[in-house]
Amino acid sequence: MLQENQDLKKSISELKDQIRISNSFYKIELFPALCAIPLCELKESEDGEFICDVLAMIDRMEKEHRKKAKECRLEQKQELELARIETRWKTENETRIREARRKEEMEARLKAEEEATL
Repeated sequence: MLQENQDLKKSISELKDQIRISNSFYKIELFPALCAIPLCELKESEDGEFICDVLAMIDRMEKEHRKKAKECRLEQKQELELARIETRWKTENETRIREARRKEEMEARLKAEEEATL
């Protein structure tokens, strides 16, 4: 019985170490911007709580990362739509100006022709 308890404690200790190592890889390699999981804040009063807390923190980080990525995509989409609208307005305005100039030039030619014939 004593040996089983020691093996269980050893297994839990090894699991904690694996979580710390994999969590470090997770933070550094996958989410470098979110590199600060405060492992010191985790409750180590019970081993199960520790593991649950680590997994909850990882889950929360993933959700935050997805939320930020979604917000970034939405912002980029809005900026693109605004650029399209501005381009369309600019093109329409340039077209109106060109048409107004042509009309003025045509009227000036007609007026000059009328004056020349008189």
